[in-house]
Amino acid sequence: MLPPVRPKTERATPAHKVYDASWKAHFAELRAFYKKFGHCRVPFNWPENQRLAQWVPYQRRCRNIGKLAPERIARLEAIGFCWNAMRVPARSLLAWDARFAELVEFKKRFGDCQVPSWDPIHYCLHRWTVTQRSAYNRGELAPARFEQLDRLGFSWKSQKRRRKTHWS
Repeated sequence: MLPPVRPKTERATPAHKVYDASWKAHFAELRAFYKKFGHCRVPFNWPENQRLAQWVPYQRRCRNIGKLAPERIARLEAIGFCWNAMRVPARSLLAWDARFAELVEFKKRFGDCQVPSWDPIHYCLHRWTVTQRSAYNRGELAPARFEQLDRLGFSWKSQKRRRKTHWS
């Protein structure tokens, strides 16, 4: 007669326990990021926490190949984790006017409309500005919206901004 199969949690080796502890620590960091920035899209080159920036896409890869446990998937989804890095969840999108108002405030604070991609605080605003440029280039931006952005001094060509410009 074969011995009974023990549940997976009882079979954990010391290496699995270390991995579980590491996963829980990264998840706690992601939750803190979410509380601070309102989303789980950690920039891949985020200098404040490179390990977390690498952990997030690793979770996506693990899920895509079927290696991420269902309970971990559920925990990530509970805090709004986006499995498609190129798609922003509908519930986190703001109306066009709200993003425009955010851009107006950004310009008041920094003097221009060049929102950097590396800044996690303004990441969603940066993506929105990229979307406006793309819509303009495809001829799909409404004339009224073009006028609003143009009057604000919006640059229709993206320019790279050095990090120190906004933080100095």
